[in-house]
Amino acid sequence: MKDYLQPDFYRFNEDSLKLVKEVLNSGIRPDSLLDMGAGSGVIGLELAKVLRPGRLDFLELQTEWEPYLSGNIRDFLPKDVQTNVFWNSFSSWVPDRQYELIVCNPPYYLPGRGILSPDPVRARCRSFEVDDWESLLSKCLSALTPDGMAWFVSPKENQELIEKLRSGKNDRLQFVWI
Repeated sequence: MKDYLQPDFYRFNEDSLKLVKEVLNSGIRPDSLLDMGAGSGVIGLELAKVLRPGRLDFLELQTEWEPYLSGNIRDFLPKDVQTNVFWNSFSSWVPDRQYELIVCNPPYYLPGRGILSPDPVRARCRSFEVDDWESLLSKCLSALTPDGMAWFVSPKENQELIEKLRSGKNDRLQFVWI
């Protein structure tokens, strides 16, 4: 079996696979799926293999991921699934449609928190340099269909902040805490 293409500066890990497992266990069967902060596209592609949505789109800020994401779409996207890739930040992206399912393994750290990698490209993957949790959650809610769900994976250390931001919103934002 062929492996996913991944750059030397970053690798997907068990967190991504844990998110995939939780989404699959939820029973959701979307026709439209968005992988936000897609990187090499592993989360969206793993879900598409099982869920077979009519559409799987990817949103990614870092163009350094382009050869890996493009290659993985070519090699792993089911042929009957339509796709598009948007190269933009969470806050600047203007969706042209709404999605029944959004998945995201976002940067874990806010500026000044966590262990910053000496590699600037890797550091950008791990830390919010452009956006923040508030803009991410807001964009997700605006890009969801009325009955859509968004799933995120995040360290437990972010739980208090995220719960505060999520306060008063419905349960369409689900979290896998690691």
